[in-house]
Amino acid sequence: MPEDQKTKISDDIASAKIDPDAKVMDEMHEEIKLLKKKRGEDAFLILLVFVIIIDIVFLLDATNWSAPLGVMILQIVGLMVVAERLEVFTAKEIFTRIIGILGSR
Repeated sequence: MPEDQKTKISDDIASAKIDPDAKVMDEMHEEIKLLKKKRGEDAFLILLVFVIIIDIVFLLDATNWSAPLGVMILQIVGLMVVAERLEVFTAKEIFTRIIGILGSR
């Protein structure tokens, strides 16, 4: 970078009274928050796929609907708790709608 650009940038920072380290720290903080959110979503999706696979394996041979229905309700409640802890609010909204539909029947 040419020296006159460095001087201009330094003057801009000084005139705005912005600490360059604070700005970098704010950007890094936002990036960390985004990465944590994505990590939580990934963990939730992995758990959801695992639950679906386990359901298919163990509940495929169910002779009646009462056991799978009870297991499904318990899983939805458990997955809602996990979704809230991992801050996956979209999943929590979907589960809330499912419970509302099941409750209205």
